[in-house]
Amino acid sequence: IKSHVYGVCSLSFSDKNSTTRLCSGGFDNQICFWDTRVLKLPQTASSIPYTVWNVKWFDSNQPTASISAMEQGNHCIMFDREFSSFSECASYEIPDSMVHCSDVLMRKRENDDSHWICCTSYNDSNLHVWKY
Repeated sequence: IKSHVYGVCSLSFSDKNSTTRLCSGGFDNQICFWDTRVLKLPQTASSIPYTVWNVKWFDSNQPTASISAMEQGNHCIMFDREFSSFSECASYEIPDSMVHCSDVLMRKRENDDSHWICCTSYNDSNLHVWKY
């Protein structure tokens, strides 16, 4: 199976309760969504303005992901239900650094549905935490 032009850096399932929608991302600035029952071509593919090094999905009703984008920092993007279009919700830039991985924690408190995003930085050897 081939859809990406350059190396694939990330694979993840977009829904923790389902194994039928696989997401791939890489150096070609593409996010592809695959139906694991039919792996001939991706169902949808979206071009984004940065390298997709790592994808972590939010536990939410709307398909939202945290993208580790190497030199371009970390970005939160929200997809429509068909995964055919997206919008950027938030971003966190780390000057002169490369973001390699991230994880998302959703806080469940009364009147607070905030998310905490942790991302690692290669150049400054730090863990960065930000609230979304």
